[in-house]
Amino acid sequence: MNLSGSISFIEKHGSQLDRACVHWIVDGVKPASFLVAEITDIQNEDDGFPYGFVHGRPSTVGDTLNALWKLERLVRIFHQRFYCNGA
Repeated sequence: MNLSGSISFIEKHGSQLDRACVHWIVDGVKPASFLVAEITDIQNEDDGFPYGFVHGRPSTVGDTLNALWKLERLVRIFHQRFYCNGA
């Protein structure tokens, strides 16, 4: 596995939230709490989340599950007391 290449891919193609999450996983740097809004602001009127997280697209089950997973992860990160690098 090319971890460095995967991180570079996320840095180039990922959202601000994606990049923040990869830095949490790799570097132990907690993402900023305002990133929750990056997810919640695109929720559709049907309470689902749009395909590919692109505002205006129809909701999909997969993207809605992904949004909930990301929100759950952020909540865990914000409430975790220890960084994964031991700092």
